[in-house]
Amino acid sequence: MEKLNFAILGAGAIAKSMAKAVNGIREELTPYAVASQSSVKAAEALCREYGFQTAYDSYEKLLADPQVDLVYVATVTGLHYEHAKRCLEHGKHVLCEKSFTLNAREAEELIALAQSRGLFLGEAMWTRFEPWVEPARRLVAEGAIGEVLGVEAAFCMSEPADKGSRLLDPAIGGGALLDLGVYPLTFASLFLGKDIQDIKTTGKLENGVDVDDYIELHFAGGARAELWAGLKGARPPHAEVKGSRGRLLVEGFWFAQSFTVENEAGSRKYDYPFEVNGYEYEVRSALKAIAAGKRYSDEMPWDETLRIMRLMDSLRAKWGLVYPHEKGTKKLNVGILFGGKSAEHEVSLQSAKNVYDAINRDAYNPILIGIDKSGRWILNDAERFLLNADDPVRIRLNDAGEPVALVPESGGALSRLASSTGPAGEAGGGLAGLSLDLVFPILHGPFGEDGTVQGLLKLADVPFVGSGVLGSAVGMDKDVMKRLLREGGIPIGKFIALWSHEPVPPFAEAARTLGCPMFVKPANMGSSVGVAKIHNEAEYTARIPAAFEYDRKIILEEFIEGREIECAVLGNGGGLAGEPIASIPGEVIPRREFYSYEAKYTDENGAALEIPAKLDAATVKRVQDLALKTFKILNCEGLGRVDCFLKKDGAVLINEINTMPGFTRISMYSKLWEASGIPYPELIDRLIGLAFQRYEAERRLKTSYAG
Repeated sequence: MEKLNFAILGAGAIAKSMAKAVNGIREELTPYAVASQSSVKAAEALCREYGFQTAYDSYEKLLADPQVDLVYVATVTGLHYEHAKRCLEHGKHVLCEKSFTLNAREAEELIALAQSRGLFLGEAMWTRFEPWVEPARRLVAEGAIGEVLGVEAAFCMSEPADKGSRLLDPAIGGGALLDLGVYPLTFASLFLGKDIQDIKTTGKLENGVDVDDYIELHFAGGARAELWAGLKGARPPHAEVKGSRGRLLVEGFWFAQSFTVENEAGSRKYDYPFEVNGYEYEVRSALKAIAAGKRYSDEMPWDETLRIMRLMDSLRAKWGLVYPHEKGTKKLNVGILFGGKSAEHEVSLQSAKNVYDAINRDAYNPILIGIDKSGRWILNDAERFLLNADDPVRIRLNDAGEPVALVPESGGALSRLASSTGPAGEAGGGLAGLSLDLVFPILHGPFGEDGTVQGLLKLADVPFVGSGVLGSAVGMDKDVMKRLLREGGIPIGKFIALWSHEPVPPFAEAARTLGCPMFVKPANMGSSVGVAKIHNEAEYTARIPAAFEYDRKIILEEFIEGREIECAVLGNGGGLAGEPIASIPGEVIPRREFYSYEAKYTDENGAALEIPAKLDAATVKRVQDLALKTFKILNCEGLGRVDCFLKKDGAVLINEINTMPGFTRISMYSKLWEASGIPYPELIDRLIGLAFQRYEAERRLKTSYAG
């Protein structure tokens, strides 16, 4: 492979450090160009000092140069998204300085763009590439300091930032977190992993930026990270990994060339000097990935970039810190699709109200589309879309809005139905300017959670939240779901599936197979609608026809005596960046005979939710692992809540998955993520990001065969 031509966007201090590193490994690539829009003299000076060939006085000129292969974005954080995007749009590979972007949404969009263009995109978090990292992690993993108890790391400026410092300017992403705090967060991630169970934090804000941050992260297994970042010299920089039999110290941990292990054997220092200045390792990693046809570096994969960005988003949300740039971005039209031709219609209304109230208005413009029980889509407004909104028993959809529809290949553009006339006076005309960028189908049960709406949205060519057609369909049909789980080696209870045209087995026969009591359920329904617990032949005779009123297929299940444990899953998988993750488990403690519809939605005393569930660490991991396996086996995407039983002997049996679980603020799914460190508004944000990620990946698939 020929040497790549390396270019630098920006000519400040960080650009100078990178230019020095590139010059030091020029046998591996060509120092080609530097661009500065504020000082072409600075660009020319870098070229002279470090052997680059061309200086440009604008970024566009550099990006228009067909000789440029790989661009290092060395501008301020607030401009990373814009500049990296322009590089990708011009067909250039990109290595972008940390923090990667202002927020996770910008990062997700850049990653989707890089995927669609087949280009390398990496975050230049140089700490992760330095040669000391892997030897230090290996020693810790091998037990050099015993059991890992936690991490302590601080990166605070020794002197307060100058009044005119870029770090104090909110317009360009100033503050301690994105510039300094990202390093302690990265250090904690290197040694404690990603399974964060709880977050405690304080951030002192002054003039629109954070100046003094404290972050406490609690991980599965009990390890804890205490982290600090500050612009006012509050604490000397340091980092250590604490163990039960010693510690690992890393001085200047963000650009370390050594570390020290202290344990019962004494103190030993390990040296790993830089070849040039430390920046050369991230460049080499990018070159290696590009040569292998990969889109990201192994040392800093996209899912790690996204995870740290989302964690920083969560911290800022807790502090109430929003950058001006975030407030001024173009809002996306998010269609909230709710109601539905389903017995779970009222549950969906409650979920929609909660999402509408919590969605980030700085980023999204929510468009309310209610589906009535006859299947009509009704465009409504916030003032009147629900009747009796605060009463879960009497809540109703207001059907006084305008009937609308999505049609194939509309790209999200809403159309009037033929029976409706608009201002233009043409029946069936489009709604001028009203197009959905994404749909959040908060629909529970048939005609919404079973793949029907998902298929329509795919035909309309609009991104949507949640599982696709297959995952939705098999997740909804309890018979098919259980068969697939059984085939995949997932432990489940005994069951019998019955179609309405088939003879119902005698009670004695069903009892011999399943035991008694047993449950009867419509195969394609949720929220415990049509579910009954059967204790005797009389109930068997009465309850089976009642279940058939909701579905043509029903299932009979064995009664499993055990605790009802639920675990939330979030992510896409399927080769996309960021593997699905599982929340801490919670427990449902019914106060009725079982967790009925009334106990879930209308009787405030019907059940207690215990979050987190009182489980030992081994059981928590077993539940989470089974939840993730269930999610993947059933081809689910976006979100899902996996329900299981924990028997007295410690066995865990999967009951079912909900691919669009109840989504109110007090629903189990959202409460589990809240307890796991993802607040409700951020959860909505993440789901929207996952929807765009999948859409972009599917959009790249070929639809023609060229031979």
